[in-house]
Amino acid sequence: MIRLGSRLENRTTTLRSRALFSLLRPGVLVVVALVFISMAGLSAQAACAVQETEKIAVRAVELDGGYVFEVSNVANVDVVEVHAWLSQANVNVDPPMLGSTSRDGDFVWFKPRFPLRAGTKFNVSVSADPKLKPLFFTVETPSKDQDRAKITAVYPSSDVVPENTLKFYVEFSTPMRKGDVYDFIQLREVDGAEIELPFLEIEQELWSRDSKRLTLLLDPGRIKRGLKPREEMGPIFESGKSYELVIDGAWPNADGLTLGETHVKQFRATDEDKTQPDPEHWKVTTPAVGSVEPLVVRFQEPLDHSMLQRALQVYDEKGKRIAGTVLVTDEEQQWRFVPETDWQTGDYRVSVDINLEDNAGNSIGRQFDVDVFEQTEQTSTATLELKFQL
Repeated sequence: MIRLGSRLENRTTTLRSRALFSLLRPGVLVVVALVFISMAGLSAQAACAVQETEKIAVRAVELDGGYVFEVSNVANVDVVEVHAWLSQANVNVDPPMLGSTSRDGDFVWFKPRFPLRAGTKFNVSVSADPKLKPLFFTVETPSKDQDRAKITAVYPSSDVVPENTLKFYVEFSTPMRKGDVYDFIQLREVDGAEIELPFLEIEQELWSRDSKRLTLLLDPGRIKRGLKPREEMGPIFESGKSYELVIDGAWPNADGLTLGETHVKQFRATDEDKTQPDPEHWKVTTPAVGSVEPLVVRFQEPLDHSMLQRALQVYDEKGKRIAGTVLVTDEEQQWRFVPETDWQTGDYRVSVDINLEDNAGNSIGRQFDVDVFEQTEQTSTATLELKFQL
């Protein structure tokens, strides 16, 4: 179990304490009761709901081997009422399930007094205005045979990065829950000292379309020279020091199952990188004609893993794009392209997007951290070409 510092509490501890002690904000009434409810009549009731609360969501979230129910997107709602009953109960007479509730900003949590079974559906009514009919949600606790999410990769993959590193990518095996990612992520020195506010915490989190890759942007204000955040708080990383990116095992995926294990990536910071990627220094290894051997491009430094998936494209002498698979290896210093069909004799070119960056945000077309008094050259074309012949 980890602790994410004074600002980023451990999620499991936070949920447990909020659920048991009902920590409600002063002046805000939150009434939550979640139980089984009969399916009969739900569609008709849901159809007549007219509340302006379409963004409210309810889900079951794993906690200590059981589940709590989470109502989200209620930050601007002062009163939230959630009701449900056991399937055999009379909803107009019988009392709701017992449990404890808590609220913190955008979320309301309810922990039932008795554990809920896995793989069980709940129909939950949520009302943000007692004068209007409630909205209904079908919520299912994850089944026992569902796979937990796993962290499949963290980029940069190297254990040595420049002190002006701009971003991290975290990849998961299943879609993850969105909305509060910074509650589960911490940067700290290896001695445990937390780095204060290292990330650019934007409201629109940077997820891939399948919700399986998260981009974590470090605060550029603490990377670029001459900006106030850097002057007041200092740089995020310092050359020669070692750090840890800590991802809390209490983070749930889209189905409510947590990672289960805390993931720690250790790395050491080196001198800042002010050098732009230069294709003139890349090494191209060509494949054999009549084979599906990979075309290999090796860089002089690690480049952005995500951008490498799309920044290089291969074309034949007729201008037709060659279909194939991209593999990024050797700590993002090597790009390998495996064609779908055999290589043929002819002239080829690799089109390179000049926006391709290294881990410090320096692109082929420009340097990321440019002092206002420095004169720098910028590439005017959108792409460059690497030509080869088979």
